[in-house]
Amino acid sequence: MEELKTWSLKAYNKFEADETKEEFSVVDQDKDGLVSWSEYLKVWIASSFSFYHKIVSAKFSVELPD
Repeated sequence: MEELKTWSLKAYNKFEADETKEEFSVVDQDKDGLVSWSEYLKVWIASSFSFYHKIVSAKFSVELPD
């Protein structure tokens, strides 16, 4: 059982590392290897708008412009 737990943790950590690299590459828009505050805010605001757009569209059955 301990072997399975160890393997699961390693697999999960690898998955998290890969996801983090992918997310970083999306946020680091100028590809300088750093994430500036403005880069972070642009992505965060865009994803927040998209999330709320989906909720409002589903709740009220309306199509909102993108």
